[in-house]
Amino acid sequence: MEFNKTQIDQLTEDVSYLQDEVEALKYVIHSVPFEEKPAGRESILELVAMIDHAQKVFYRPFVESVAGFAKPEDFIDDEFRKSFSLEMDKIETVDNLLDKIIKHRAALLSVLQKMNIIDWNRKGMVKGRSKTIYIVITEMVEFERNQLKMVAERVISLERDRQF
Repeated sequence: MEFNKTQIDQLTEDVSYLQDEVEALKYVIHSVPFEEKPAGRESILELVAMIDHAQKVFYRPFVESVAGFAKPEDFIDDEFRKSFSLEMDKIETVDNLLDKIIKHRAALLSVLQKMNIIDWNRKGMVKGRSKTIYIVITEMVEFERNQLKMVAERVISLERDRQF
């Protein structure tokens, strides 16, 4: 499947949007109990930290390796959900985490902006299936939107509970 410049530009814009979302989150995160885990679900902190973990261990290494900006990785963690742990990711403070997400996103955006249309169509293996960089980045945007939607729902729910 081929992708045109307009589609790539839109996807790159979607990727950069996370930086804005994280900046906005900085202003509300301290108003809610972000470490609280509701009934067997992830805390707000874990939902946000998973975005950084996935970006760091899967999405960015995949793009850099497949596009040829880095030496091919022997192992790219496409099972990032299973390998995630707050302790292993060494999160000092929530502010530190948000700053790291912004920094890591800027680095990923830098790589994406250097790519040409041919690079976006390069393929790598993910869980035994061949996928283009474009498809993997589209999946990343969907994953992050889902994570941020859960964060927003959790914040709204906590705010509502506090009002009653």
